[in-house]
Amino acid sequence: MLVVCRILIVVGLSSILLLEKVFGASVACLFLISVVTVDPRHYLRLTVPDYLFIATLSLYPLVVILRSLASDTFIVSELDNPSRFLLIIPVYLWMRVQGAQLPYVIVGAVLACFLNAGVFGYEFLSGTTWTRIYGHENSVTFAQVAFLLTTLALIPAALVKEAVGNVRKMYCIGILALGLVSVLVSQTRTVVIISPLLLLAFVFFSDTYVFSRREKLLSAVVVSLVGYWVFMGGSFLRMSELLVETQELLINRSIPAYESSQVRIALWQVGWDIFQQNIWTGVGKGEFHSAAESIHRANPDISNAVLGYRHAHNEFLNLGVELGISGMAAILVTMTMIPLLSYKGEFSSESRYLLVITVMSWWLFGTTDAVLENHKITLLIVFMLCIGFAEGLNTKFGRLDE
Repeated sequence: MLVVCRILIVVGLSSILLLEKVFGASVACLFLISVVTVDPRHYLRLTVPDYLFIATLSLYPLVVILRSLASDTFIVSELDNPSRFLLIIPVYLWMRVQGAQLPYVIVGAVLACFLNAGVFGYEFLSGTTWTRIYGHENSVTFAQVAFLLTTLALIPAALVKEAVGNVRKMYCIGILALGLVSVLVSQTRTVVIISPLLLLAFVFFSDTYVFSRREKLLSAVVVSLVGYWVFMGGSFLRMSELLVETQELLINRSIPAYESSQVRIALWQVGWDIFQQNIWTGVGKGEFHSAAESIHRANPDISNAVLGYRHAHNEFLNLGVELGISGMAAILVTMTMIPLLSYKGEFSSESRYLLVITVMSWWLFGTTDAVLENHKITLLIVFMLCIGFAEGLNTKFGRLDE
């Protein structure tokens, strides 16, 4: 059964952007195997950090459930994404018994980097050069997932201490190149800006046994040239649009009806108005659209484009609108406490790296997108958190079956 689980992990991660439902199905199978095969007696050996992690992970979905039960318009489907925080817990417990399977996670991520770059190659060769890459997702999710998979695939190059000469350097450069290509050609403006900076930071802050000073300087030049090449192709147009739209907003105080950047600003304005009116409990999960319609009716000058969106395109504002301060506090506690627990618990470098990069990515992505509104990215984030925490505790205390 352990072999089956390892295959599920590799297949699920490697095909996450190419086959629409395989990753979700793989995690669902892991959930069923976890429930059926793990001996409940192992749970008696759970440590205090285990209980803290489970409690922290459960906080956000419990707030959503309580707020939904108190709502007059209870929408069961809105519990889908938050429930993933709870449904992943049996998988976490299985990892504490059988191991976090980090090597197989890395293999799946490396395969995904190659396959994602293959999607770009296919679109390039098929004549759709410089169109935004979508895979089976929208371009925003594609870029976010591609970036997270790249950080996973970099774990061996970043953290393995034994020097292996040029092999490690070539591996690292290859993964960085594949990841940057996948992210940049999606032309998702926020991730296009953030990803090269974070990946470049990885190169500069890695120990000298990975890259020498000369190689770090060379990497900066290469990233700059790649960025220039991509921007002059398609992303440059997207960045130019952003500058023009922002200038028009600042000078004319107007928001073009269907310019994506200004629609976001309009959504934030509407979201802030809704939040101020429902600061403690929010309007309810999935009720952003209805609340936005009410704001629009009261203020017709607001762009009609905001009526075509179901969330505020900002994680923190969207949580405030739907769940109030309690919802914002719940997710902020979750995403702050988990990496802090890893440092206080003196986790291994691999687990800390994985937890911190996952949480940092969520914070950054959340500035321009409601990340937890997407099924796939939500599941990937909680899956990575479980892997990182289980790996840390297994290294420190040993597995629960030992």
